[in-house]
Amino acid sequence: MSTDRIHSDPVSTAQDYAADMKAMEQRLWLSKSRERRAKLMDAIAVTLLIVLMAALGVLTFAATAKADDLAPSVVEYVERYGRDAVCPVLDDHNSVAGMLGVLLAIEGDGFTQFEAGQIVGVSVMEFCPRNQELMQRFVAVYGKTDVA
Repeated sequence: MSTDRIHSDPVSTAQDYAADMKAMEQRLWLSKSRERRAKLMDAIAVTLLIVLMAALGVLTFAATAKADDLAPSVVEYVERYGRDAVCPVLDDHNSVAGMLGVLLAIEGDGFTQFEAGQIVGVSVMEFCPRNQELMQRFVAVYGKTDVA
């Protein structure tokens, strides 16, 4: 109730009281509205976080599942040289010939052509997906055309 004026008339006092109550209700409603918006934003943020964590989990487990099919020597080579050697060379020599050079160098380290391809493929998927288009161009040029 407004206390800045003293009212002797009961009607004006009731009107002032009603106005004060209406103002308080509106402030309370706005406060609840802010609270509702905050709860909604929290729910959206939590949902997005859960979706992001699920997506990262799927990506992590997908990479792990694919790594299970690889020879231990291939996995070890990718872990040792994928990020620090394979990807930087592909970045510096971003061409089909550059990809061929990387594959030949890996073969020179004692791997088969198939294993060299696995090493480059996993390195690109894990450490430098920006070179995936280069891999696709390489396969278009040198990939098998007959499927047995």
